[in-house]
Amino acid sequence: MRPLSVDDVLSVSFFYPFINDYLTIAVRSLRFKKRNAIDKNKKE
Repeated sequence: MRPLSVDDVLSVSFFYPFINDYLTIAVRSLRFKKRNAIDKNKKE
């Protein structure tokens, strides 16, 4: 494993907000799907 260079740190700090947003959206959509499934089960 090579040591982190300045370029690596800059690119990670640049992409981190995008990765963070993507993860947040993914988690939200999963929770939303779960909630919908539970609601459907309750109605029947």
